[in-house]
Amino acid sequence: MNRRPIVAQTVFSRGSDSGGIGPVLKGLTQQLVSSSLADVRTYVPRYRHPKSDADWPGTLTEFGCLGPAKHCIDFNLWKRMKRDGIQLIHTHGLWTCLSRNDLAWKRKTGRPYVVSPHGMTMPNALKYARFKKGFVWSLWEKKHLNNAACIHALSKFEAESVRDLGITSPICVISNGAELPDLSVALELENRGPSLPRKVQLVYLGRLHPIKGLDKLIRAWSLLTNQGRIGDRWQLVIAGWGEGGYDERLKKLCESEIRSGSIVFTGPLFGADKARLFRNASGFVLPSTSEAFPMALLEAWSYGLPCLATETCRVIDDRYSNASLFVPGTVEGITAGLVKLLEMPTAERTAMGNLARKMVATQFSWQTVAEEFAAVYRWALGMDSKPNCVIL
Repeated sequence: MNRRPIVAQTVFSRGSDSGGIGPVLKGLTQQLVSSSLADVRTYVPRYRHPKSDADWPGTLTEFGCLGPAKHCIDFNLWKRMKRDGIQLIHTHGLWTCLSRNDLAWKRKTGRPYVVSPHGMTMPNALKYARFKKGFVWSLWEKKHLNNAACIHALSKFEAESVRDLGITSPICVISNGAELPDLSVALELENRGPSLPRKVQLVYLGRLHPIKGLDKLIRAWSLLTNQGRIGDRWQLVIAGWGEGGYDERLKKLCESEIRSGSIVFTGPLFGADKARLFRNASGFVLPSTSEAFPMALLEAWSYGLPCLATETCRVIDDRYSNASLFVPGTVEGITAGLVKLLEMPTAERTAMGNLARKMVATQFSWQTVAEEFAAVYRWALGMDSKPNCVIL
């Protein structure tokens, strides 16, 4: 058997509604292909993905769907994959038609599949749309996870959440990866893109969703602002896309809580605009109530930013305990963390950011991540022995 597995990466969405899965999938696929670790074909629903991905690594294949939204299905997708010579499927995300395709794939071909839930088994994530998820769980999702050759967990916390659901499949614990940006190039981007506030100091970037804890951050920031402890020097910039009108609710909360315009909403930022935001920032904040592995935090670390995050976002070991501040996910905890970060001497914040950037370079390179996944693929296909990242 060819030592380089032929892998189908499947995902229902790679856009802003994917919860960060899109960039992760692209980074992993790029490294697998460029390092010749696997032959990769990515399968995506046609109507959600216009043909505008000329730079997508490997081969991008679109398929049609029958039925409503996420639960539509292409009943012949597994057949197409078999004709394409696929040996193993790696599916990203839960609760969609792709889970049913995986089950059909294994039942019809006897070949394995790997699942990356991307935090969707975490307790707080399961609280949202819980009745719909409970219905899908009973119909096919539990069976889907229990029949996987391996389930990919981003952290030990996510691995525990999978086991707590009664899932017995093997689990591999592999973090996300990140690229180190060239900060000298980022400097050249300062005069490009949309107009941002002059005082871009502390930033949040990601989905504007209740699970991200932004209401608590706003209340904590409001408390300090109204007490005069933040002053005119600091500004909180919230960049991202809202879901279900949640962004408007956050803006109304700001209007009712804060007497000054110290919070700015920029809307979603991508590419050069996002790079400029990170490059101009003095710190990053992530107040999430649930994260398997916070990609936004990893990206902020790659820019050398000192970060404040809730304990649920803690994914670093003791060697890098000083690379970020981690606090309880309460208004009181976030308030105390803000005071510590904003009143910290500049040299100390700089040292924290430098340590975070070093951590990304040594622990979270895409090369390391891709090598671990390739080892899992080979093991699932019977090509190699069990890699160390797999927990039986």
